[in-house]
Amino acid sequence: MRTIIALFIASFLFGCMNNEPAAKAKAENTTTIKNPAPSLAKFTDTLRKLNADTLTAIDSALHLYSVLAPDDSTGADSAAAALMGFIGKVVEKQNNHFINDSSDLSPLLDPAEHLTEKQRSINSVLHDNHLKTVSNGEGSVYLVPAYETILASIQSKTSAPVDRFLNLTAQEDTAASFKDAGLVIEITDFVDRLVESEQLLAQKLPPRFAAEAARLNKFYSNGLVRGADNTPALDNNTLQFTEQFRQGYDYLLAKYPSTKAAAKINVWVAVVKSGDKRKINDYLRLLP
Repeated sequence: MRTIIALFIASFLFGCMNNEPAAKAKAENTTTIKNPAPSLAKFTDTLRKLNADTLTAIDSALHLYSVLAPDDSTGADSAAAALMGFIGKVVEKQNNHFINDSSDLSPLLDPAEHLTEKQRSINSVLHDNHLKTVSNGEGSVYLVPAYETILASIQSKTSAPVDRFLNLTAQEDTAASFKDAGLVIEITDFVDRLVESEQLLAQKLPPRFAAEAARLNKFYSNGLVRGADNTPALDNNTLQFTEQFRQGYDYLLAKYPSTKAAAKINVWVAVVKSGDKRKINDYLRLLP
């Protein structure tokens, strides 16, 4: 889902480990609030004042959420949408800022690896700033939010549907379904994500989350029909389903027979069983 290349090392470490710049960055993102009265307007207005380029930005935003986001789930849901939008901006800026750095940070992907002192320092800085590295499947790494350090504080206020949405987003961001033009998670897990995204479409979500849930549903739905270049759903020579996707279809139809996803796959299976390559191509061409 992303094409982001090698990250950072010297510049990131310099900005994090040098006490004076770090203190300055923290000062920029620290808002002194006396006896705050939580409200969505106060939260969003204050959030806009944070500098998304600073290394402490996510931590500062989470603090604001804890003290200024409304306690009612409706207001908290909207605050969470604004917060996640800001966190996404921070992650994008960090990735873009260090996109040309050629340092090899792949050892950070495996805590059991022997890390250099510099790599250990960076790993600590990442954790402290709610960031982590993941592999893009092509030998490089990129940053994503460290959801395990942020979701608990957000979900202490949000509604159950938003909790479900955030959990699905965390799964896809941290363990992407497709990497290097291939499905890299279990096909049953992929189906579970598809059905979860479909169910979220019927839930009350803030507009930002609703739009993302719809995008994910389209992504999963088309992925289950098409597969990918390195893991196709259909063998074009035999016009038979590959074993991996056949198992996925069987799992979907057995476990989630009443879903829209199951109805769509039933049509797809019937089209393929016809053996008519023109009908197959027409079906694929009409996918949204």
